[in-house]
This record gives sequence, structure tokens and C-alpha cells, in this order.
Amino acid sequence: RIPAAALERVEAIRGVPAVRWGDLTQGAIVVDTRAAETPPELTARFDPRTSEANLVGGHAWQDDRQAITATFNLADTRAVQTLSGANTLRGAAQIAHRLQLGTAPGTASADARTPRLTLDTRLDWWQLKYDSPELPEIEIGRSSYQNDNGFRLGERARLALAGGTLEWTAAIDIQNQLTRETKRLGRPTQPFTDRTTEGRNIGTFIDGLYIGSYELGGAPRLLYSRLEWERARTSKAGPFTLSHLRAGIELRREWNNGTGYQFAANTPPQSNTLTGVNGYDRPRSFANIPAVATTAAYADLRLSAQRGMMTADLQPGIRADVLHSGSWWVSGSRSALLEPRVTARVAPTPWLRFNAG
Repeated sequence: RIPAAALERVEAIRGVPAVRWGDLTQGAIVVDTRAAETPPELTARFDPRTSEANLVGGHAWQDDRQAITATFNLADTRAVQTLSGANTLRGAAQIAHRLQLGTAPGTASADARTPRLTLDTRLDWWQLKYDSPELPEIEIGRSSYQNDNGFRLGERARLALAGGTLEWTAAIDIQNQLTRETKRLGRPTQPFTDRTTEGRNIGTFIDGLYIGSYELGGAPRLLYSRLEWERARTSKAGPFTLSHLRAGIELRREWNNGTGYQFAANTPPQSNTLTGVNGYDRPRSFANIPAVATTAAYADLRLSAQRGMMTADLQPGIRADVLHSGSWWVSGSRSALLEPRVTARVAPTPWLRFNAG
């Protein structure tokens, strides 16, 4: 979904990340995409299986206080044709705009270009198609198809204040997913009914050998917002230096309007069990699943100390997550979780570090 041509910076967080990244214990990968003046560049790559083209370019004006960047990627990958006729086609594009206004308060004359307000806007689009048609000479009845696409609109606003920075992040992500699959199945002939609710119904017989198929339709949606304040000044706290203090609140809502898991009851995609108990289910829609709404608040700080060659860093934090009983943030709490978190690093020498979290 994110081609390499659009990347500006990638940060890998190992171990226990800060509380701002949520309920994570296995690290995080933070990806920043381009939003600056970039010379136009067209690149292409070809090998026996993959053809790929990238186009990227950006323009800045108003003394670099405004910039727009556009990237486009198209890639086609083919499987080994003797085993499968599978083909994957990916398209991705992004338009990024950055606008800087005013001058930050308390800024020295040498840094007069430090903006008071920075607005970053991103519009991303992507599409992924996968097609593996039936090859009767290899396996009769097996085929699969996938077509996923979506777009994301995001905004990040940073306001420089006298005591720190106030940042607001918001995004909406809309996706559409469609998967179809067929395969040849065999089972003893048995009576079966296509009834989807409890009760009695006249049954029919499933053939012993048949082509089972299903369609999976998803339409996931994500709405996200975060407001965060970070102190800019450093201060002493005993032997430690307080270089960072951050607090924020986060809202998240997820839902799915897709048609879900659909198939004909007399040709089900699973033949091992038809009882509705052990891993087998009736046709169902994702739209029947209620939306999930969560609210979170967090705060953390960073302390550092140095004595001779030894350095030490400590980052304690706390996060509170609330899962709401309804589908919006105004509803009550169904459950809540309090997460204290701390990471520490001690470096006795520049070439030896101990990390814990």
C-alpha cells in the first residue's frame, strides 16, 4: 500500500514503545511520507516476474513555506506460469501538501523561519488486484480473485506555543475488499438444508463431488483523531534532566459495511463439517457487527542523566483506554484498561547499552 518512492523517513521502535502508540508490546514502525520540494523523477524496474514504475515530484514556493508533492506507483507481478497463472497488479498514489504560517513565539532571529502553525494534508489512494484463474491441466475447479482498494484523507496541524507544541491529527480511512475463491471438494452424499435460522425445512442432497465457492465482501472504515501537547523546555529534576513532557487524548471508531461471507448452502466452501459448530459458519454480513468506539488518554515524560561516560534514560508513562458500550464516544464504558509503562536505557560506555521495558 505504501510504495518506496513515497517514503521520506521510517522509524523502527524496538521493545516497548511509548504510551502514545497504544496497547503495543512488540514495537512499532512509524512511516513518514514525502511533503517537500522534490525534483521530478521517473524510475522503472523490470525482471522476469515484476514490472514497476514510479513517478515522484514536488514543488515549493513562498520561500519553502508551502510545498506540494505527488507520487504514483504501478507494479505488475506474475507467478511462475508453469505452476499458476496468478497475476498481481498494484497501483498507489499520494498527494501531500504542507503549509507553514507565522513565526513561533520566542523564536530567536536566527530561527525566524520556525513556523507558528504547520498544516500537513495527505490524500492516499491504492488498489490491489490478484487473479489466479483456473488451470484445468493442473487442477480442475481451483481459482481465486481479489480486488481491494481504498483511500485515506489525513490532516496533521502543529501549533507552536510559548510553552510547547499543540498537535492535532485526524484521518478517515475507507476501504473496499472483494475476494472470490472456488475449489473442488468431495464428501459423502448427505441431506442438507439451506435454512439460515433455527427450525425445520425440507432438505436437499449435496453431491459427493462438487465445486465449492464463496465470496467475501468487506468495507472497513476507520475514523481517528488525536490531540497532543508537548512541552518544549528542559529542566532539572535532581540528578535527572527533564527533556520531554507529553499528554494527549485519542478517539477511534471502526466499523464494516461489507456484505461479509456469502455462499450457496448446497455448495459450501468447507466439506469437513456442516454442523455449524467446529469452524463452519452460515453466510453472514459484516454489517451485522456493531461499530467499535474507543477513547484513550495518556501522558509520559523522559528523564536523562549523565555521570562521566555513563548515561541513563528513563521514560515512564501511563495510558487509560475505554471501550464504549455504544458505537460512538458519547456512550458509556463497557470496559476500561489502565496501562502503566516504563522503558529504561543505561549505557556504562558508548559501546555498551542495556535496554529494559
